[in-house]
Amino acid sequence: MEKVHLGQGQWRLREAGTEDWIPVEVPGEVHLALMRAGKIPDPFVEENELSVLWVAETDWEFEGVIQAPKDLLNQEKIWLHFEGLDTLAEVWINDKFLGEAHNAFRSYEWEVKDFLKGENNQLRILFRSPVRYIAARQKEEPLFSPDQSIQGGPYLRKAPCQWGWDWGPMLPPIGIWKDAYFVGYSGAKFEALQIQHKHLFDGSVEVTADAKLIQWTKKHLQMCMTLQDPQGHIFATTCKFLDGNARATIEIPDPALWWPNGYGQQALYEYKFHWLPKTKCSWISVIFSLAFGSWN
Repeated sequence: MEKVHLGQGQWRLREAGTEDWIPVEVPGEVHLALMRAGKIPDPFVEENELSVLWVAETDWEFEGVIQAPKDLLNQEKIWLHFEGLDTLAEVWINDKFLGEAHNAFRSYEWEVKDFLKGENNQLRILFRSPVRYIAARQKEEPLFSPDQSIQGGPYLRKAPCQWGWDWGPMLPPIGIWKDAYFVGYSGAKFEALQIQHKHLFDGSVEVTADAKLIQWTKKHLQMCMTLQDPQGHIFATTCKFLDGNARATIEIPDPALWWPNGYGQQALYEYKFHWLPKTKCSWISVIFSLAFGSWN
């Protein structure tokens, strides 16, 4: 696997249809970029939120230039992956339209191997006004919204508090709000991974992982799951993929538990998943940490 984060590129932002470009970070958001450029006041001061309502009533365009190293281009398949786009987005790469996003709570990805080049890949993301969108839907059929909010918020998959509440401003953000990157694989890639913990009567914990693999290599692959406890002890198992699915189970006989602050240690277990055979091209791992707890 090879990964290139979009934040490594050169990014700028403008109101759609204008030539007034300003710098923007990725991940990044329109209001913050405008504040840093001196275009708007701090919306959390006094009644400034009212003077910046126009921001969410406007379409905005992100533009970035990204370099693609050879290690990425040599992968058999390459995806452009966004952990979170907020919210109504249209995405292009090198003038090729990839698709649309309309839900801030989910990830989006598109396969882009055929569109990438080694240098100066241009990414454009056009964000449509969320306020204009919900206003049009609200006019067709009104939905209930809090009195202190921009009406019609339930029509868009976006954090409800961003439309305004009795405790918060009417300040719906727009932008790339989570990590974004190119990622390349050869042979196969994990499509989904779900982990479940089951606390047994003898005090042990049974950990079950269900994985789904997208595979284009003809090799017979297995999944390897390893857990490392806070003391460095490693538990491992392997299992075969059948029709792209695999289930691995490990039993931890005497697990270190996560305790609330002041009651004990906050123990974390590091999980690693990869598929075998482990070659230079097909190696891919997923690494993260989880804790065990028991509530009676």
